[in-house]
This record gives sequence, structure tokens and C-alpha cells, in this order.
Amino acid sequence: MVSLRTDQRGSEISISDNGKGFDTARGAGDGHLGLRILKDTIREAGGDLAILSLPGAGTTVTARLQSRLAATH
Repeated sequence: MVSLRTDQRGSEISISDNGKGFDTARGAGDGHLGLRILKDTIREAGGDLAILSLPGAGTTVTARLQSRLAATH
């Protein structure tokens, strides 16, 4: 499922699946850099990335970006 929400403060996109999930405390393991690169990229843009996942319960990745207009006021 994909959802997009936007208002005067900024935008939020959330992507969820009902896959096998993973233990976020253990990280992605050697050679798996996709979520780390995504998180770093969102932070460099002034946003935040949240990853919620549990083994056997799927994963939700939510990116929040502040509006440039909100950042100047």
C-alpha cells in the first residue's frame, strides 16, 4: 500500500507491505545498503525516514519532507 499526504508543513509518503519483515535492531546485514542510502538521502534533504518492521509482520517505510515554505517561516 502506498499513501501520500501533503499540507502546508510538508509531505509524507508511506509504503507498506505484508511481507516477511525483519528485525530493525539487527540492521540489513552485509552488502545491503538500500535503506541506509535512502535514509541518508532523505536526511540530507532536511527530512526524516522511519522504518517499522517486525519479523513475520511486514514493513512500513515513511518519508517526511518539510515544505520549503514552512522552513522559511
